[in-house]
Amino acid sequence: MRTQGNGRPLRAAGYSASVTDTVKGTPGLWLVAALVVAGSLQSIGGSAAATTTAKPTSASVVRIMPLGDSLTAGGGSDPASQQSYRGHLYSTLRAAGYSIDFVGSDATPTLIGGDADNEGHGGYTIGPDTSQYCMRSSASELQCQPQRFNLADNIDGWLAAARPDVILLLVGVNDQYPADVAPGTSGLLRPVNPDEAPAKLTALVGRLAAASTQPWVFVASLPPLVNATPTPSVDLLNTTARSLGSASTTDKVVFVDLASTALVPTDFADAVHLSDAGAAKVADRWFRAIRATLPAPAPGAAVPAALPEAAAVVPTDACAAALTPAAGEVAIPFTTSATSAVSPAERMTDGRACGDDSRWIAAAADPQTLVLHTQTNAAARTIGILWDRSSAASFILESSKDGRIWRRVSSVSKNARDANQFVTAYRIPGTGASYLRLRSMVRTPQAKAAGWGVSIREVVLSAPSA
Repeated sequence: MRTQGNGRPLRAAGYSASVTDTVKGTPGLWLVAALVVAGSLQSIGGSAAATTTAKPTSASVVRIMPLGDSLTAGGGSDPASQQSYRGHLYSTLRAAGYSIDFVGSDATPTLIGGDADNEGHGGYTIGPDTSQYCMRSSASELQCQPQRFNLADNIDGWLAAARPDVILLLVGVNDQYPADVAPGTSGLLRPVNPDEAPAKLTALVGRLAAASTQPWVFVASLPPLVNATPTPSVDLLNTTARSLGSASTTDKVVFVDLASTALVPTDFADAVHLSDAGAAKVADRWFRAIRATLPAPAPGAAVPAALPEAAAVVPTDACAAALTPAAGEVAIPFTTSATSAVSPAERMTDGRACGDDSRWIAAAADPQTLVLHTQTNAAARTIGILWDRSSAASFILESSKDGRIWRRVSSVSKNARDANQFVTAYRIPGTGASYLRLRSMVRTPQAKAAGWGVSIREVVLSAPSA
């Protein structure tokens, strides 16, 4: 049994032995996950530099940053989209009495709701590497966005902005599958070597554990993903994750067993991503690990699962929803501009929602960009989008205070809905922003087959009424 820095067994200190159980060899693809609990929470004996690590107290709000790839990001509040564990975990922690605040620059909602802030980034690898979103012309000419699609090259800025006490890290699947961009298409260029993933994971966890806040790091594995093809480096990646759980002499790194989570085919939205049922099971495993690490809330401290950062709750009727600001908010007028317009973007603001002549239709080519600027530079807190049937299969939503420096609000990489109209709604992190930019990277297969450009029927920006 591992011991704390002062020689006392973890079990004696109140830790659950199940958290550090050894993962059995299960075939299939595994992911690596880590939970980082910052030492800045500790106030029970010893300074941050002390070798004895104490449990954090429950007196203050714990800032939790879910960090990783699309399994963390999810695909939004649409029941048909892939789901993240975040909503279920937030709800369970709040109901159990924990005072928490999810943090991060992204705010993709989940079906269950809850505080939507996170650092989940679809398609991201562990890093560092040169993974990027690129377009390749029919002549094989490659044009890439400057942003690196990996965690290691971005983590310092995210940590500085959010200063989390807890980081939930799920990463590793994208490192198993190198990807190129075929001529005449756009997508993720991922020149990774799966054999390098274990060393990259070790380095990333080391950076987190060595942060100035003296964090706790919980490293875990996930069950195999349905229909995912295993790679030779998967076993080594799992072995590395397990070894990281006993490598720290001050017990700041603990291995968490998520391997025994029983998932069935209905727990997946596709071959890789979770459905809401699967997300709930994964959330339960995270909750057990957190409960075994953080002190129990005071008796009677249980609180309802409030949804301060949930996506806007909208009516069932998509047309009515498109004209309805988020609860407690009022609509903000804005101007529009777009890279192309078969039908002008201004028609999204005429208040007629589902009228056939009331929509922005872009040229039948990818990518396309739509920019919204609030009048009098008012800060929008929520954006609601009524998509037409010709929607974006892959898009990035960004916000900006000044129209120059952009911050990602959400990204969706696998929206293949073939619905006539449907609404998605997103919270804008922080206090909101006066500029919103929607970058439609690729249209849905249905839109391409029909020769349609991406189309949006209505957009509503809103801010708190008080």
